[in-house]
Amino acid sequence: DMDRVTSLERACVGSFLLMAIGCYGLSSSFDEHDDHRKFFWVCAFTSVRSAGSSVIWVQSSLILQKFSDASMLGRVVSVDYALATLAEAFSAMCGGLLQDDAGLSAEEVSFWMAAVAFGTLVVWVVYLYVVRV
Repeated sequence: DMDRVTSLERACVGSFLLMAIGCYGLSSSFDEHDDHRKFFWVCAFTSVRSAGSSVIWVQSSLILQKFSDASMLGRVVSVDYALATLAEAFSAMCGGLLQDDAGLSAEEVSFWMAAVAFGTLVVWVVYLYVVRV
């Protein structure tokens, strides 16, 4: 509901939780020795993580559009897309550096992604329910 920004913000909180659960699941689902079960868990946790990141993308864009002046909306959306693309490239680069230079496995990188998502979740919860109240 665009008139109730708190519903958009709560959706973002839930989405960060989904992202953290999905990334953590990816970091631990590789312990399976059965390839079929491993494939199932990787697909399941990838779906959970993707659902969270998709909702974050949509809801955060809606929040930006809600609070942007109509005359600035095009500029705001273009900056949003540019920063999102930059963040995606930076994330891919960091994942590669963690694997290549720091020697982390894909599972360990997923664990750190879960930690970042959980940290962001904590920041959002503190802001929404402690600072802004």
